[in-house]
Amino acid sequence: MTGGAHEALEETACVAFGSGPSALCAETEVAIIEALGKCSCKLLYRDTSGHHKEVSLGDGLRKADRRGTYCAMHLERQSPALRDCLTPVAVESDAIDRINLYISPPDSGAPMHFDTRWSVVVQLAGSKLWQVGPGPAVTEPLCNVVADEQAGEAFHLGQRIALPEQMSFVNLRPGDWLMLPWGTWHGTYSHGGSVSATLAFAEGTRPRFNADFWANGTTRLPEGLRLLC
Repeated sequence: MTGGAHEALEETACVAFGSGPSALCAETEVAIIEALGKCSCKLLYRDTSGHHKEVSLGDGLRKADRRGTYCAMHLERQSPALRDCLTPVAVESDAIDRINLYISPPDSGAPMHFDTRWSVVVQLAGSKLWQVGPGPAVTEPLCNVVADEQAGEAFHLGQRIALPEQMSFVNLRPGDWLMLPWGTWHGTYSHGGSVSATLAFAEGTRPRFNADFWANGTTRLPEGLRLLC
C-alpha cells in the first residue's frame, strides 16, 4: 500500500471493519482478569422509560443489583500490555490512551450515540450487532451525545441533529474489530451476550493504519434502514 493511500485512509473519517484473531490469546485473558480486580466499573442500563442510565460500581468488578452492561474502565492503567495485545495488526497503537471492557448480557444493547474520540472495538466473546452512521454527524464533536431514538433526533450543544435513516451494519464475532470515527452515530444489540473492548484514541488524534490494513480490513459494509437499539 502506498504512502498516498495510507494518508487518504487516515484523513477520511470512514468506518472500517476487519478481523484479526491475534487478540484472542492466553496473555490477553490473564491481563484482563488482573485489571478487572482493580479498575473502576459502572453499570449501563435503561430505566422504565427507556432512557439510558449509568451507575458507578466503584473499584473492581462486582455484581450489580439490576440487569445491564458492565463497563470496566481504563484497563490500560492496570495492565499496560493490553494496548498492544488488543490493538488490531492493521492499526498503529501509539495514540491509544484508554481501554474499556464491556460485558453485555443476552438481549441487551446500547442506544444510538456518538463520542468525541476515534475508537476501535475488538470483539472478544459472543457477538454484537452494530449499526453505524455514514460519517461524522458533526465535524468536531465537543461532547458525547445520546440520541432520542423514538424522536429520531439529538442535540449537540443546542444544535438539533436528525438521525440518519440509512445505516451500515456489521455483526462482530470473536477476533473482529470495528473502527469508529469521532462524531459517528452507532448503536448495538447482542442477542446471546457479548464481551468486547473499546480502545479509544487520545483527544484530537486520529488512528494510523499500517500496510496490513488492506489484507485484514475493509471500508465497505452492508447497508439498511436504521433499527431501534
